[in-house]
Amino acid sequence: MNNEAYIRAGRGCCVSFSVEIDHVSSHERSVQRLPRQNEPEFSKRGVDLDKVREISEDKSHSHLIVIGRGGAVTVFRALYYSLIEEADVGVRLVTTIDPDYLQRLGRELEMEETLIYAVSSSESPIGVLEATDFFMSKGADLVTASSDGSALSDYCSEAGGESLDTQDIPGRFSGLTGSGLVPLALAGIDPLEVRHGAEQMYTQVSPENQYNPALNLASALHSLDDQGYAEVMACIYSTRLYGFGPFIKQLMHETVCKHQKGQTFHAEHGPELHRHAAQRLLGGHPDVAPLFISTDTHERVEHSFDTDVDVGGNSVMSLNKQTLGDSLNAELEAMKSEVENLNRPSAQIELKTLSHRSVGKLTAFLQYLAYYSALIRDVSPFTQPDIESLQRRSLDNRF
Repeated sequence: MNNEAYIRAGRGCCVSFSVEIDHVSSHERSVQRLPRQNEPEFSKRGVDLDKVREISEDKSHSHLIVIGRGGAVTVFRALYYSLIEEADVGVRLVTTIDPDYLQRLGRELEMEETLIYAVSSSESPIGVLEATDFFMSKGADLVTASSDGSALSDYCSEAGGESLDTQDIPGRFSGLTGSGLVPLALAGIDPLEVRHGAEQMYTQVSPENQYNPALNLASALHSLDDQGYAEVMACIYSTRLYGFGPFIKQLMHETVCKHQKGQTFHAEHGPELHRHAAQRLLGGHPDVAPLFISTDTHERVEHSFDTDVDVGGNSVMSLNKQTLGDSLNAELEAMKSEVENLNRPSAQIELKTLSHRSVGKLTAFLQYLAYYSALIRDVSPFTQPDIESLQRRSLDNRF
């Protein structure tokens, strides 16, 4: 069976289901029924991929600086790290106005060979403007993505840059739209298959399908929330997928956590998490549910020990011909076994292949997971009132 990803809930969860993304089949599942919803704008809005490619092909640069905050940047980071081997320019992310960091980048990069891609869905993104102007004053070129009439759009027009419209889609849901795919193309990564994978997943988990894996997992997490599992720890056993950690936190917190509702999401990198994070998860207050994220796709690197030493009563040379991927999986399985022994609930997302199409699917799946999680709790998925209040205060403190 050609599976690229599946999600399952482990022993002890309030629901028990096993779902394969490409071939949906669930067993003993408990589904949160929602009133019939229209398809959200972020999944039904089409993308002009020819326009995306045209913008990227018109630019000649050795360095790309992506400037933004929140979802507009976290989704790019997730996709870029997953497909980084394809990138043909140096990419830096700027999510701060820390002068030490900006000055260091300004010294390291030749600004005449640098393209700035500044993105924000806010009307007055002062921090993004400040960082953008810092690099523009040193001679960098500019492309922006923002809403028409915003301060960033006006700045771009005055500076003679090229501007894209974010189409009023919140940043955390915009990563698979045109404005979200352009920086991938500017980095040298073909966005076509990423978008095609996303479209396949959008169809699978659409509100038209009352039984779908995104709604199932959202329902399971909500039930765990009601049972006192106020925190979810994303345990990510892949360097290439670790960029999805900040994206998951961004999606779930901004989309769901309103009116004193929603769970806290953490993201930890395995097997490093087997230190402090494991002690918290396994030995601390039992209010954390792990969400394991991994892939079967790794470069094949076999052990080749020449010196034999004893490791826990075993000869290290007995590992020869096994791979580092096998060892990484052994670490993952050890953590899963410890969680099961404590009869703790868990869920898993596994990408059988790590490809443009599969990471597009994963991105789309997570967007719908957040969307359904908000609807289940009766909060609007597309607002962020507390962030907007904080942004106004930060703006007022400057002037």
